Amino acid sequence: MLKVSIIIPTFNRENYLYHAVESALNQDYPNVEVIVSDNASTDNTEESINKYFADSRFKYFRNEKNLGMVGNQRRGLFEYACGDWGLVLDSDDYLCDNSYISKAVKLIEENKNVVLVHANFRIKYEGTAKFKDSDKQLERIVPGRWMFLNYKYAVLGRVNYDKLTVLFNRRIAMELDIFKEDILSSDREAFLKISIEGNVGFVSDVVAVYRVHSSNLGKSADMDDFFKNIKATLIPYEFARQKGIFEEKQLEKWKRRMIREAAEVVLTGNLVNGVSRLGFLKAFIRRLLKEYPFAGITMFKVFRLRILGKILFRSIKW
Repeated sequence: MLKVSIIIPTFNRENYLYHAVESALNQDYPNVEVIVSDNASTDNTEESINKYFADSRFKYFRNEKNLGMVGNQRRGLFEYACGDWGLVLDSDDYLCDNSYISKAVKLIEENKNVVLVHANFRIKYEGTAKFKDSDKQLERIVPGRWMFLNYKYAVLGRVNYDKLTVLFNRRIAMELDIFKEDILSSDREAFLKISIEGNVGFVSDVVAVYRVHSSNLGKSADMDDFFKNIKATLIPYEFARQKGIFEEKQLEKWKRRMIREAAEVVLTGNLVNGVSRLGFLKAFIRRLLKEYPFAGITMFKVFRLRILGKILFRSIKW
């Protein structure tokens, strides 16, 4: 029976961590280990979950020093876990389908060469009754290379991966040396590379919840972080190019589209904040055009839609 490691990296999340741990331990799949990798928290993290220590499926590790977000994920996967398959669940998120791991393993066992399984998820806005579910409508099994080429850079995309639902082959992940680059989207970089190695399974159910709260808002607002994060596209691009599995023109087109879509997410998000982000937008656009001139079409698209939206709003108001 395949063993599954649910890895929960955490830092100062005492108010959320127990929910993530409990949701992992509530999975009905019998061969699960749940690992908390505490990144030298300074709050009451350990005390908040001490009731789970008696469960033989649960393991708690505390790093002597803070390794950063990506470093902590890497240590959990490479050093603390021992499963055949892995899922990285952020400590402020949780699983909401107790049968998800069972469903995912069934897909893996019934289909050849599956290297990754993912599913739909829910975004929950903390402190409100608001939520939104992803609406992916994929086949149960698709070629990973198709997934790679059709991947969309989006918050709620229909052809993308959301870390809190992704179950991946741990051996392949380690061979590909994932979670090495200290970037915001190290998971996207990892999962795109893993995709190329085989088929991808999909569970249509909503299986996990991503919380939006004050502590995780605005993480990607820093401009340097955005440009550094483009490695999440460039590294899989180079990986695929070296393997020679796609035509050069096809792969170049993919790279440019991914960078444009990433820029569109930043531009759209900052336009919502209006004048308060005007200085950031000007500096961002200048740098974007300097480093990636082909992304200029993105600005035209975003600002055109923004202007049309204002015109429509005014006409309706009138």
